[in-house]
Amino acid sequence: MMLQGPTFTGYLSSTTLIGRYYGGTPPLTQRLVHPDVSPSSTSTPSATPDDTMPAFAPGQKDRLGRVMIESDGSSWNPVKDVARALKDCVRRLYTHAYHSWSEIPNSSRQAMFNNFKTMCTWESMYNLVNGTTFERKASARLSSWLKKVWDSSKRPSWMLPHVFDELGIGSSRQAEALDGVQIAAMLDQIAKLTAALAQSEWRRVAEQESMSEFSKLKNK
Repeated sequence: MMLQGPTFTGYLSSTTLIGRYYGGTPPLTQRLVHPDVSPSSTSTPSATPDDTMPAFAPGQKDRLGRVMIESDGSSWNPVKDVARALKDCVRRLYTHAYHSWSEIPNSSRQAMFNNFKTMCTWESMYNLVNGTTFERKASARLSSWLKKVWDSSKRPSWMLPHVFDELGIGSSRQAEALDGVQIAAMLDQIAKLTAALAQSEWRRVAEQESMSEFSKLKNK
């Protein structure tokens, strides 16, 4: 009597369905696991902060390369690492012409925060406070960056060309310059008309005085 090995019918059917969905190529995250092995023992570490990670001091990196940070509700430590991470994730995903943080859809802001979590980590009890802090600081930083762009009228390297055009920064400056030229021309024209009017009035008065003198001489 021949012995048969373990059956993989259930596992093969699931991978076949996944393979069909992805055009015959299984996703990179798929792992081939023996049915007798617990999937949890081979699962990929989550990028979400959790309570199971070992204790790290602020500034240290975990096995995924994320910087450990701590927050007091108003600021983060270490400041430079967090500021760099926030700048990178917000600028990289700022792909539409939004004039302020509040204009950005919640889905896009969540994507920025999710990207931030791939660079920084913290204890899960601080998820809410760090989410709120991220919103506040990202809003302030974006306003500061956009103000610099408006003041300089130049597109920074981190801003996509179509975003700069859609914000209307360049066209607005051109309109302001054109208005300035038009105003200067109008003022010059007004000055010339005023001078001509004054000269005309002077001639009229002179003619009246001349006629008055002539009338006096005639009556003598």
